[in-house]
Amino acid sequence: TVWAVIGFDLWSDHYAEAERRIERALDAARRRGSSLANARGWYSRGWLRYLIGDLAGAVADQRRAIGVWRGGMELYLPAATYWLALALLEAGDVDAAAQALPAAGSPDRWAETALGVFLVAVDGRLAHARGDARTALERHLTCGELAVGRLGARNPALLPWRSEAAIAALELGDLELARRQAADALAAAERYGAPRALGVAQRVAGLATGGSEGLA
Repeated sequence: TVWAVIGFDLWSDHYAEAERRIERALDAARRRGSSLANARGWYSRGWLRYLIGDLAGAVADQRRAIGVWRGGMELYLPAATYWLALALLEAGDVDAAAQALPAAGSPDRWAETALGVFLVAVDGRLAHARGDARTALERHLTCGELAVGRLGARNPALLPWRSEAAIAALELGDLELARRQAADALAAAERYGAPRALGVAQRVAGLATGGSEGLA
């Protein structure tokens, strides 16, 4: 479907193509008067806006999508909540990010679903923002187990859990674990080749390696 193609565009940093497809999908949704299709469009556009640094736009779009999905057809609520909370964290508003999480409902509701992994991931990011590296590490490693086990997702363009785990391990002084996770993240990003995923993995690999080699 068009949404699967848009997802691929976003994972692969094809932002111009994603934007064109999203706007066409939103135009079609407005013509049909479909609130659910509009929500899918806002969710996708909010994801795109986060990736290109439009944090205010990302927050607005995800909140609009969540407002619709809370009334039914809520499959993508965890992912929309993830991108909403990440945008708020990037904007430096940790309290607002935490307050956004209940929009997805109880974590138990999603515990056995594939998309529940996004709530685990954002728990890790929120713990890190609060200075709790140990909880952040545990949540990111759990995120990895679920991403691979439930989604079959090893691609760091979807969820950079290895890089996040490496940062938490560094803060805890576990250099061996940090370097192992960073190396695995870099190898996965190199296999996929998307620039953003590769840049994230290279940055963390540099931090974990340290010295002149890490700087390079």
